[in-house]
Amino acid sequence: MSAEVAPPADISPSDFLSRHGVEHDTADNLGMAKQFQVLTEMFGARFEEYGNLEDIKNCIFSAKQALTLTPNDHPSLADRYNDLGRAFMIRFGCLEDGDLDDLNQGIPMLQQCVHITADDHPEKASRLNNLRLAFQIRFERKVQQHILDLDDLSHAISVCQRAVELTRDDEPDKVSRVGDLGIILLNRFKLTGTCDDLSRSIAAFQQTVDLVANNHTDKIAWLINLSGALQIRFERNGDVDDLSRAISATEAAVCLAPEGHPKQALCFSHLAGTSLAQFVRSGDSSDFSRAITAGHRAIQLIPDDGDPSKAACYSNLAAAFLAHFERVGEVEDLTQAISAGQSAVSLASNMHPDKVTYLTNLVLAFRHRFDYAGDLEDLSQAIAAGQLAIELFPSGHPSTPLCFINLSGAFYARFERLGDVDDLSQSIAAGQRAAGLITDDNPDKAICLNHLSAAFQAEFTRLRDPISLSQAVTTGQAAVKLAPEGHPNKALHLNTLSAAFLSRFKYGRDVDDLGQAVSTGQKSIELLPDNHPRRAAHLNNLGLALQDLFHHSGDIPALSQAISVGEQAVSLTPDGHPDRASHIFNLAQALSSRFVLTGHTSDLASAINYLRSASEDPVGVPRSRFRAASEWGRLCASNKDLPSPLPAFEQLVSLIPLVVTLGHPIEHRFIDVANEIGDAVNYAAAVASAEGRPDLALEWLEAGRGIVWSQFFQLRTPIDDLRSRHPEVAEKFEHLSRSLQSSPAGFGGTMPDDISTRLRFAREFETLLTDIRNLEGFEGFLLPQKYPQLIDALSRAQLDGPVVVINVHDLRCDAFAFSPSGIFRHIPLQQFTVERADAMRSLCKSLNMGRARHSNGDSDAPGTSTERGTLQFRSRMDKRARNLLGFLWYVVVYPILKAVEDLLWETTMERKPHIIWCPTGPLAFLPLHAAGLYGHGSQPKAFDFVASSYTPSLSALIYASSKPSDSRIIGTPSLLCVAQEKTASAPHLPPLSGTIEEMRVLKSRFSDRITCLEGARATTAEVLKATRQHTWIHLACHGTQDEEDPTDSAFLLHDGRLTLSDLIHESAAGGELAFLSACETAMGDSTIPDEAVHLAAGMLAVGYRGVVGTMWSIGDADAPLVADTFYATLLEDRSRGLVTGAQTGAAYALDSAVKKLQEDVGEDDFVRWVPFIHFGF
Repeated sequence: MSAEVAPPADISPSDFLSRHGVEHDTADNLGMAKQFQVLTEMFGARFEEYGNLEDIKNCIFSAKQALTLTPNDHPSLADRYNDLGRAFMIRFGCLEDGDLDDLNQGIPMLQQCVHITADDHPEKASRLNNLRLAFQIRFERKVQQHILDLDDLSHAISVCQRAVELTRDDEPDKVSRVGDLGIILLNRFKLTGTCDDLSRSIAAFQQTVDLVANNHTDKIAWLINLSGALQIRFERNGDVDDLSRAISATEAAVCLAPEGHPKQALCFSHLAGTSLAQFVRSGDSSDFSRAITAGHRAIQLIPDDGDPSKAACYSNLAAAFLAHFERVGEVEDLTQAISAGQSAVSLASNMHPDKVTYLTNLVLAFRHRFDYAGDLEDLSQAIAAGQLAIELFPSGHPSTPLCFINLSGAFYARFERLGDVDDLSQSIAAGQRAAGLITDDNPDKAICLNHLSAAFQAEFTRLRDPISLSQAVTTGQAAVKLAPEGHPNKALHLNTLSAAFLSRFKYGRDVDDLGQAVSTGQKSIELLPDNHPRRAAHLNNLGLALQDLFHHSGDIPALSQAISVGEQAVSLTPDGHPDRASHIFNLAQALSSRFVLTGHTSDLASAINYLRSASEDPVGVPRSRFRAASEWGRLCASNKDLPSPLPAFEQLVSLIPLVVTLGHPIEHRFIDVANEIGDAVNYAAAVASAEGRPDLALEWLEAGRGIVWSQFFQLRTPIDDLRSRHPEVAEKFEHLSRSLQSSPAGFGGTMPDDISTRLRFAREFETLLTDIRNLEGFEGFLLPQKYPQLIDALSRAQLDGPVVVINVHDLRCDAFAFSPSGIFRHIPLQQFTVERADAMRSLCKSLNMGRARHSNGDSDAPGTSTERGTLQFRSRMDKRARNLLGFLWYVVVYPILKAVEDLLWETTMERKPHIIWCPTGPLAFLPLHAAGLYGHGSQPKAFDFVASSYTPSLSALIYASSKPSDSRIIGTPSLLCVAQEKTASAPHLPPLSGTIEEMRVLKSRFSDRITCLEGARATTAEVLKATRQHTWIHLACHGTQDEEDPTDSAFLLHDGRLTLSDLIHESAAGGELAFLSACETAMGDSTIPDEAVHLAAGMLAVGYRGVVGTMWSIGDADAPLVADTFYATLLEDRSRGLVTGAQTGAAYALDSAVKKLQEDVGEDDFVRWVPFIHFGF
């Protein structure tokens, strides 16, 4: 058979041989091997010409047959292994995705070929090169699959090294093989950081440059490779000689590349890189200009045809702008860096080996711009880029730690702004992951530890765990130790360590820590260039440490220095910088301290001017602005010779929506209220009362209490007027409202990292609100209501009795009453103080009041009772309880009732009046409805004069009254009854036999208009579903208040917990009344009393107009009696037409039910009847 006879495309190798009279002869294997060898060559040649995959398949088959038939001692055996190995490689390369199995089969063939080929064989070096290429290709393919197999790279290096050794210097392939060796060594260095690989790579590139003349076509490429490797070693070791050699090699390459040369763009790209390195070292602006000019020139020279080198040029340009910003602080550099970085990322596919580097630069650029301008969108972009970089890295990649470091920093920055503990956790986790992956000799280790130190400090601030504080100091010290003297980041690490020492001093009061805080802070300032963009922040932190030194030791020079560095920090912080407000606030604090020390009014005047400026800074961090307004008001209020404090507090109240925003998770909003809002607003109201402006006091109290619930009401506000006049705007408002409500992290719960999504919704919502308020007639849309608007809304709320708001503060205590007819009355509570309120609250808590729904047995015998909660029910309160209720009567309730006596009878003469209490502070946890004199015969009690209700805020009443009536409420409403005698989801809790009796009496009252879910039927899903189908709901089960996470307070059902978070996502559009016959449903959280974070308030927010809850426990045997009397009275009142307007009638029905319970158990058995309270209408 001759090689000229080509087989048809559709015939197999065996059939082809048969047609040409070649039969398989076992006696002549060698002959058959030759025939298959010829066939291998023919199929291979035809595949190369036509690209038919069937040909390469037949080529592999023929090569296998030829190899199988060739004896092991035959001289052509190596050729057979080579042919089969190359055939597998060809098929791998021709398939779009490449089958890794072809590589896995081909490489052993090529290895065997090399093994049996003698070193003096003329093809040995070439075959080694083929094997090197195969190992290299398999390594790269695995990387694309996120598998890092360094063994393949190591095999490639050893094989390539051997090929170089076997190739004479005068052979044409010598240069390319040496260059290939340099490239592979450099790649392994980038993956392992092994300095020997980098040095060997540089030596190889230098050899290629030395081997070729200047007119050699590849001379430019080898010069560029040499320059790149030298620059990397310079950045690693700081040897200026390496940078000089890199610059020389780059300049030589530029000179050899005439206009139009295909490598010209690459030359300019590397010139940009070496010039940038020189700029970072020297700070010479001419080096920066050369880097930018060369970078732009490189980009211009590369056509827009998908050339991957263009992405690298954009990335280099981004790095140059970023370095320039870090040196001189020009914000325009960040804009340019982000633009170039985004271009680099968009041009590089996810498989591009350098895409992660481009993403890393982009993360840093976004971070810096956030630090400068404070736009949270930049942080979200930084986090997204950082997360993508980590996803693209194969496991074990050496650049992974740097990605985790950058991501840790971005998460921490967002935590600092939003306070979201999830971000803090992500920051610490990413930092610890990086620290575990990186060695101490890596310069990034110090950066990693510095991030961790800051994050541990924040964790301590949040959790008050001294372990976190200790970790903050030790990691900060390690970061400082790892950063060599002269390193540009040394000052940054010292600043973080200074803050850690200061935090530890404030916790442990160890004066050595304070000294360390000052000394490390001073050293960080000394190391920073005067024009460094972080210098102002370092000065500010040093000022804080010096202020603490003054307050601790009375060191007057320390205070003077604090003022000096504070003034420098302010002067270095430009207008428009988000940190300017906090820097001004800290300086004002120092000036105020000096005023107290010296009495110099100029310091006080300066402090007030600074505070006003900080509070009015439109781009300042809202929390800093709020604190500045608060301190501004406090200073003015403390000195009668100063201007009125009211403008300061007006500013403070206007900032509340910026501090507690919809972009924050709900639990963080509650923390903001606890840490920032509550006391400041109560103080502002007290000052307004003292200034004779009770109208402002009421307005501010309403703006500063029930904030989270008010935001929730905003998202459900009827917008009929907006819809009629601007339907498209109304539709967008409703869409964003639904998006924010459906976000689990928006109202309870958590999200993986959809924080960015939540922030985007919140930004869009705030922008939309601004647009709506620019529409004619909608200027005040959803803004906190001013006094006239508030009074008007209350006048239209169909009240049936006065509402009384009570403010409690150290300065003074006041009540503010509003009647249905629109009369407003200010009632100073001259005998009441915060100290007394706190003492009564503590007494109430120490008595425990029971926290369990008591089942059966003798109420005087604690050990015989079964409970619905966790602590034993107390049957009777002692003398201290009587004193508490009596004192509450004398100093709070009686003065108020006396002052509003004429207002009580505006709407009724047939039965006792109705009053709605809206207390603040510690008073929110005290039973105003039970205040009175007990144990002395017929003595006055609150319930003798009024039927009491409570409301979390005036907004809650206004919202409830604005709900349209539901047709299902007419007649006898439908009732959902949920009863849990035994709680399968919490088997440790005692059974509640009283719930069976409770359900029985309700069935008798409602007949066919009741749905009962008990036992296994009362699942969370079924209960939620049923709430949508009934106007009234009665829950008889265990309940619990979670003080760690108030939104996790819950009713305990058969299969789990029905939490406040779950209920918040429901919308009871037709809901009218909810009776929560469980313990702790209206207990609240003592850290945020004015937010009413309990299940009863949650049911109001869900949409129920009236809610019956429990302040602590209820007796299991008492619950059926109360429920029976409650519904009997309620249904009778409705049938007699006594329930009108927005009222539910629940206040009077509960008053009757409690009266009945008192008759049965006695008035002095407080713990059994006091817990039942009513909220809303």
